Amino acid sequence: MSGVALRCPEPDVLDALASGRIDAKTRSELEEHLDGCASCSSVVAELARVYGSSVPPPSAAPSGPVVRTAPLLASVGRYKLIDRIGEGGMGVVYVAHDPELDRRVALKLLRPEPGAETEERRARLVLEAQAMAKLSHPNVVTVHDVGRVGEQLFLAMELVDGVTLSRFLARGAPPRRKVLELLLLAGRGLAAAHGAGLVHRDFKPDNVLVGNDGRVRVTDFGLARVSGPAVMTDARLDVEGPTRPVALTATGMLIGTPAYMAPEQWRGEDADAKSDQFAFAVTLYESLFGVRPHDGSTMRELATNVLAGKMRPFPPAPRWLRILLERALALDPRGRFPSIDALLSELAKDRDRPKRIALSLGGMLVGTAVLVTILHFATLGTPPASGLALESAPSVEAPGQSAGIPARCEQEKETALAVWSEDRRAHLTRVRPLVAKDAAERLSKRLESATQALADARIAICVKKSDTLSDRRKACLAERHREVEAIAIVLDSINDSGGRPYADLLTATYDLPDPSLCSSEAYLRARGSAFLFGDRAQVALELDEAAKLRVLSKLDRWEDAEMIESRLLAKSQSTSLYVQGPAIVGEMLLAAGAYRARRSHDEAYQALGRAAEAARDAKDNELEARIAALLVRIYVRDTFDIKEADRWAGIGEAKTATPSELGRTAGEVAEARGDLQLALGELVRARTSFEKSLRLRQDALGAGHPEVAAARAKLVTVLVALGDSKAALDHGYAGSVAVDLALGSGSSRSVAQQRALGEALVGAGQGAEAVEILERAREVQRDFAPIFRADTALVYDQLAWADLAQLDFDGAEARIALGEQQRENAPRRETAELAISKSLLAESRRRRG
Repeated sequence: MSGVALRCPEPDVLDALASGRIDAKTRSELEEHLDGCASCSSVVAELARVYGSSVPPPSAAPSGPVVRTAPLLASVGRYKLIDRIGEGGMGVVYVAHDPELDRRVALKLLRPEPGAETEERRARLVLEAQAMAKLSHPNVVTVHDVGRVGEQLFLAMELVDGVTLSRFLARGAPPRRKVLELLLLAGRGLAAAHGAGLVHRDFKPDNVLVGNDGRVRVTDFGLARVSGPAVMTDARLDVEGPTRPVALTATGMLIGTPAYMAPEQWRGEDADAKSDQFAFAVTLYESLFGVRPHDGSTMRELATNVLAGKMRPFPPAPRWLRILLERALALDPRGRFPSIDALLSELAKDRDRPKRIALSLGGMLVGTAVLVTILHFATLGTPPASGLALESAPSVEAPGQSAGIPARCEQEKETALAVWSEDRRAHLTRVRPLVAKDAAERLSKRLESATQALADARIAICVKKSDTLSDRRKACLAERHREVEAIAIVLDSINDSGGRPYADLLTATYDLPDPSLCSSEAYLRARGSAFLFGDRAQVALELDEAAKLRVLSKLDRWEDAEMIESRLLAKSQSTSLYVQGPAIVGEMLLAAGAYRARRSHDEAYQALGRAAEAARDAKDNELEARIAALLVRIYVRDTFDIKEADRWAGIGEAKTATPSELGRTAGEVAEARGDLQLALGELVRARTSFEKSLRLRQDALGAGHPEVAAARAKLVTVLVALGDSKAALDHGYAGSVAVDLALGSGSSRSVAQQRALGEALVGAGQGAEAVEILERAREVQRDFAPIFRADTALVYDQLAWADLAQLDFDGAEARIALGEQQRENAPRRETAELAISKSLLAESRRRRG
């Protein structure tokens, strides 16, 4: 078969075929050759795609044992082939069924090359695929299995329901920030592979999958490298580069797609992580601007430009982005970023500096933009369909006034933007300690985005024609305004030497409701008379204090919180205030009850019960559902009153059945139902409820929102209990990454996600890795306020589980004791958590024997 390899056409001829610059007779002869040569067929297919040829390349005919089409129910090992879904230079991909695990997989049948199929090559391919199978990361396609049947090598991978990045971009140019989100996630998958010692060598849009679940995954790691020695040893195309002639052999072409290959790959050198970085930058450039950075209508021209470092003139783009791309595309690998992680760090940092622009009054695009990835709410993500909008659509402004916006509406905008004023920004810059720099900067950006979203909503409502809902819209916006201002007011009073208040206030910004919902008729009607009251001035102080109490409850400001809570409870007894609006009293009591629940559940029941009555009188479905969800959690964790918990869960579900605008609250209720089912040991039902909660919150808030990550943490617990360690790890990693990106690693929510990830790692038998994660969480939580001591105890519980997994009984029992000490000193003691602690101790003693 070596003779066939030597008769392969010159690369110039393949280039001409791919671009349609060849006569019919020669084309016919070449197509006959391509039917039996996978190498040449792959090159032509890639070049035709790269150069956008209008002449479709001939189909690549598999060689060796791979057949063109699979007969119905044909098998490879235990896998039943269902349908062919793709084909490339490395092989054919099928949808297949794995009867042992009863799941569908993507089965790649790897195509051998004529004359190069040796046992050594097969062994190398299997070893590299096995290394990939050990890599578990939410942004990497999972390899389930690798093996051979006779001469046929196969790879069983995760079957992703979605499209390639190429096809995603072809649907229409998404906003720049959406592109950055997608590429940041893909880059994290690439970084994970590099961390495991793997190099991709063929990173490109076709090897990035955008799933319908919102996740981005990188596929085909490292497989292009195992093509073996050069096959077309006589077929060389010499291109004069900046230093020496370059040999473009067929093997060189197959170690990467030409348009994405780094200069060192064109020179025939081994590809490494810096080569992947170059390909990532080409993909980023192409995804942002619709063209690749290096021009070339032929392969020779492309190679010449890449090797000379000659790039196209940059399209309009921020200066930081140009600098980043120029560095990542440096001709000399030493001039690039030291790692893909360093590049991603710069990319994530700089993407948080958008110019704030006025609202476009045009319609908003929906569809794929709703499928927001892990970075969507890291700091200033693209606005979701529901949830706090974080960036306005662009508009054209006339000097001194936004085009088409009345002067009175301009004033509405200024009122909102004044919440995060220059004075407040300056105050934050002056008082923030060095240790709080990251949290303070994130907080500043979040408050900027929150006030802009508020301004956008104010303008949108201002320009509406007056109708029967106008007063409700204005009252709704007033409520949203006070929620944002409460955070700013509390921030004004902080002069702290530590970083905790800034991290906690940052968390509070993610709890802000979406002001755009105030424009929704369905939402307003679901709130009953919540926004129908008489004298606004009379109730403003009470609502301001309720909003402030919610913020203070997240900080260590317990003395201030106690004073406000006492005033709210006293004022809630006022008959005249109840007449003004029962929903107002309900909000006051919910704030007080939620605060009390963190210290003493006995004191919370009465306040929350009265709050629910007020919400019912106001016909405020959302408020009553929020109260119901909180009561379910208290009844489950404190008194284990199953009957009451079930009753309140039913109330919450009934109140959020419609409309869809209540999706965020419906997700909260579904989580509460899952908590109850989990406590009862109904694991399958709990999984269904937690999955529902995750779906509803993701639809409302975007995949990267900390609240969505919290839903993942709940799901991790039940997945571990059900023995689905793979899914548990996926959710554990996704939630942990999302919260760290949004809030940093020093927040209480970050610790909760690390606990969940630790639990997933223990369930997967990775006890040592779990201990490392959980020890970091314990270090962060060590300096938390006393209110969090019960949460610290949970970290010790997880550490004890990790010790038990490694048969370290002494270590486990020491951790249990430390957890008990934390609970003894905590303001509250959870019945369910005490039971967990006791079961841990019993399990340790049982295993010890």
